[in-house]
Amino acid sequence: MQPHAGSPETLLAVNERVGTVFVVATLIALTGRIDVLYTALSVLLFFVGGGIFLLGFWNAVQRSKAEIVNLPVLLGFDSGAIAPTKRWRLWAPLLITTVVSIAGATFRPFTQQAFGILAPLFGLGVIALWTSRFARFERRM
Repeated sequence: MQPHAGSPETLLAVNERVGTVFVVATLIALTGRIDVLYTALSVLLFFVGGGIFLLGFWNAVQRSKAEIVNLPVLLGFDSGAIAPTKRWRLWAPLLITTVVSIAGATFRPFTQQAFGILAPLFGLGVIALWTSRFARFERRM
């Protein structure tokens, strides 16, 4: 049985797949063959990630009426609110894309490869959206 589009597993899977696509694109872009496509992908991930982050923040604000929403939980730092396996599935793609984008920009400075540092915002946006929808927050009294 496949998870439905709004399930926590689907969001985690999308985060992992987008991270994988970005890493592969970065490795191909190091050859200089897809500079324009790599730039477009990086900028697209930046804007989509920003939108997803804002949606996650909006969800958190709505939940704050009944629950105590705080930034460490929203960004996945609080270990009590998220299962450790889920937290790793949220954070690993963000960490990997961050390291890969910085490494790519270091190997080819002053080229379109530098746009890659914009892409990790996608992972941060997914973390905010996932935790705003599925993490456990303390109830307000």
